[in-house]
Amino acid sequence: MSNWPFAEPPDTAVFTTQSVLDGARIRDVHHDEDGDWQILCGTTLATEDARIVHLAHLVEMAPSLASLADLPRGWWAGRCDDVAHDGWHRRPVTLRARMRSLLRRR
Repeated sequence: MSNWPFAEPPDTAVFTTQSVLDGARIRDVHHDEDGDWQILCGTTLATEDARIVHLAHLVEMAPSLASLADLPRGWWAGRCDDVAHDGWHRRPVTLRARMRSLLRRR
């Protein structure tokens, strides 16, 4: 990507899952308070599925992630499963809201 949109360098380590790497639709992007990025599909949170990859690799796989380059620390962006409604929704995240979201998926 010639015009890298993120403040972080392309080789920034990102938490993701094997499902995302296998092509699952990305539904959740977390830019954690500490600056870490999590790019998830919402299908698994199992430790054995966790992967760490370069941010550039995921942006190459899913170019719409570039539109989230300005997502502030402590914010979440998500989208629904319906590809007809592909836009990202953004909001600040509290730990309580994040736990509630994780528990709803189980």
